Amino acid sequence: MAHYLINITEKKKGYHITGFPLLLMVAGWFFIIAQENNIAYWGTGIALLAFILSFIFRNNPKKLAILTLDGFIMLSMLAFFLAQYFAGILLLVLAVAGFLANRPKQISINESGILFPSFIPKKYLWHEVGQVLLKDDVLTIDLKNNHLLQLVFSHNELDGIDKDQLNTFCNNQIALNNH
Repeated sequence: MAHYLINITEKKKGYHITGFPLLLMVAGWFFIIAQENNIAYWGTGIALLAFILSFIFRNNPKKLAILTLDGFIMLSMLAFFLAQYFAGILLLVLAVAGFLANRPKQISINESGILFPSFIPKKYLWHEVGQVLLKDDVLTIDLKNNHLLQLVFSHNELDGIDKDQLNTFCNNQIALNNH
């Protein structure tokens, strides 16, 4: 069974724009409620620790995704303990969203279809695909519903992938499913 995995290296670091200020805001919020309840200092410490660790691991998507999830879940549990239920729910939503946004991105191509990474991964079955072409470090997926997906890769992202073999595999799958 042929299976191709193409890792996508993101050039943008959107987490630095949104994640750091968010963690600082959460730390500030816990510091404000700490005046009423001394246990809230734990929230400030957790948020600041998550801020520091996320800066250290900013170039490691796996660790960053897990760190984001763990940090926001701990903060959420602490918010529930302090009877701040709305904040606890919001922090749980941020935990899941942060994990989904920061996880490593891969395109998976196999006999069942193409799994395309997005905020919510999308699976394209072969009967939905009109053409797939990997040429000159550009992957083009032409869908039958008139959508076109294109990704440009740096040369080292495609190391270990035989482009001709991938193109042949995709053409065969399309032909098999469009009879």
